[in-house]
Order: sequence, then C-alpha cells, then structure tokens
Amino acid sequence: MKCLQLPNPTLRRVVHSKYIDIVGVILVTVICFYRGFHETIYYQGGIQFGVPLSGFSDYISKGAFPIGLLSTLGAVVSLLAARMIVKQQNLGNWIGLFTTINSGVIDYLFGNHSAIITYPLTFVIAIIATKKWSEGEQVKKADAKYWLLIL
Repeated sequence: MKCLQLPNPTLRRVVHSKYIDIVGVILVTVICFYRGFHETIYYQGGIQFGVPLSGFSDYISKGAFPIGLLSTLGAVVSLLAARMIVKQQNLGNWIGLFTTINSGVIDYLFGNHSAIITYPLTFVIAIIATKKWSEGEQVKKADAKYWLLIL
C-alpha cells in the first residue's frame, strides 16, 4: 500500500517518531502500575483489587483471571496499534482486532454489560478497515486534514 506523504516534514518526523511510541508505552505502563491496576483479578464472579503479584499464581491456579495485567498489556498494545495505524501500517489494524476482543472481555467483566453489543460492532468495523487496507485502499487527500477537526 502506498502511504500518504505529509506535506510538512516536521509533522511527518513527529508522526513517524519511534520516540513517541516509547514515551507512550512507558507512560501507560508507569501510570497503570502506579495506580495498582496490575493487582486486579476477576475471581469467583467478582473483581478483587490489591492482590499482590506474589499471590497471583495461587489465584490463577484456582481459576482467577488476571484482569489488571491483561488490561495494562491491552492498553499498551492498543496504543502501539493506534500508532501503527497513524503511520499507515496495516499491522496496526490486525493488532487492533485482538485488542478489541481483550478490551471487550475486560469491560464486560468490570460490569459494562453493554460491551456485549458495542465491542462486536467495533470488531466488525475493524475487520472492514483491515480488509480495505489489505486491498490497498489508502487515505484520501481530503482525509489527511481530518486532524484539524479535532482541534
């Protein structure tokens, strides 16, 4: 697939910078661990917070789901997938399919029962985007200025 060339070389360097990827991953990971999200499990039909990592193996052997660790990992991988999409790499769409499943399960376990409707819809849209990109459809010039609407 042919990538759209950004007219501003500085903006292009920022968009394609690996340092932004690294800073994003570090930021998400540090915040998640600082807030203690990694110490959250889903066990016996409920969410338990503050479970030390040293006790995880016992809980997991009894059927616990390490929702906090998977949520943190999902946030990092989702960030990287979004960065790949910004760089117009279709691999980001493929990764996004799996992060959608991960996020949907976690969201449902946290009590968002509408996740059973919203995440399958998101998954279908992600499949369509991935298929279109695989066929070579690229960003149109008019869409390249879409970021202006966000401002």
